[in-house]
Amino acid sequence: ASNLIQYGKLRGSYAQVSGGADPYGLDLSYGLDDRNYNDQVLQSITTTTIPNKNLKPLISTEYEAGLEMQLLNGLLYFDVAYYNKKVKDDIVSVNVPNSSGYNKALLNTGNVNNSGFELMAEIKPLRNKLKWTSRIVYSKNYNKVISLGNIESIQIGAAKNDVVTVNIEKGQPYGVIKGSVFKRDDKGSIVYDKDGYPMVGDRSTILGTGFHDRIAGFTNRFDYGNFSLSFHIDGKFGGSLYSQTNRWAVAAGKHPMTLEGREKGIVGAGVKEDGKANDVLVTPDKLSSYYSRLTTIHEAFMYDASFIKFRELSLSWRIPKSIYQKITLSNASISLVARNLFYLMNKVDNVSPESSVSSSNVQGLENSGYPEARTIGFNLNLTF
Repeated sequence: ASNLIQYGKLRGSYAQVSGGADPYGLDLSYGLDDRNYNDQVLQSITTTTIPNKNLKPLISTEYEAGLEMQLLNGLLYFDVAYYNKKVKDDIVSVNVPNSSGYNKALLNTGNVNNSGFELMAEIKPLRNKLKWTSRIVYSKNYNKVISLGNIESIQIGAAKNDVVTVNIEKGQPYGVIKGSVFKRDDKGSIVYDKDGYPMVGDRSTILGTGFHDRIAGFTNRFDYGNFSLSFHIDGKFGGSLYSQTNRWAVAAGKHPMTLEGREKGIVGAGVKEDGKANDVLVTPDKLSSYYSRLTTIHEAFMYDASFIKFRELSLSWRIPKSIYQKITLSNASISLVARNLFYLMNKVDNVSPESSVSSSNVQGLENSGYPEARTIGFNLNLTF
């Protein structure tokens, strides 16, 4: 038994904390306008968020249970945990009409529940002159908006021109993406009008959520003498992305999709309004109108944002002490590090699945986002 289990710990925790909005939220700030009236400089309120004196602190209640074990003389180690977190009176920034004189308002929106599990497992297959350590992490989160008080839906963000919105809705995951969809028959086939153009169905349907419910990582490290080689692969799964970049590209005829039909026209795959198979040819001279119609259907530009990425590769050399023995250093190493190398899986056309117009809770919207830069560099670490 001693060779099987070297270490084990069962843990549990319970915590309740409160949180508030930024300080001075009830104070108004003033400034001088860049316009004037009758040669008089105008003054205005520069605060963009409506002060809310009735705002209450949110209350977050969380409990967690976990198990850690080390087995087989250190060959295997794992840590698994389950958590459940409930947030009451969550504080959310919502859009308000411009006629109010403000852009945003802070509200206590109700209750949100997050639960799930996290797993970390590490194995050391080689522990001689050549050492190999392999680690995998995985997490799964279940998210649901339990209630919003007397409100059914709150818009917290939008793509340009408000064509696609991000909403908090009762009974749904936090931050659902809503927009227009193709009109379809009972069998799911796209319906085309008399001109052969795809028809728009409901204009405010849930298209997905920008938050991934599964996250995974895989790290390996090899050590031999003074050299170390490591790499890290990670991935996120379950989220969706609305790409404004691809929508604009189709509108401008720059997307590869728009090559179809330029010579012989196009017949859309689906049915006509009478239920018969669509056979209406859209001739090349009408393709611009065809693709313009397509840009009004946001479902066409929704993507599965799941990805797997080769995130980092590193080669390190621990400098022998004989080289710097006359200097008061306890350790020295030099590393060659490459980051954001390439995607092993990417289901989004032309843009990065990690793109986002916001770093806030408004996720799943992309608009002309720059891809993550691939970097290669050296690190010199000196320990005195």
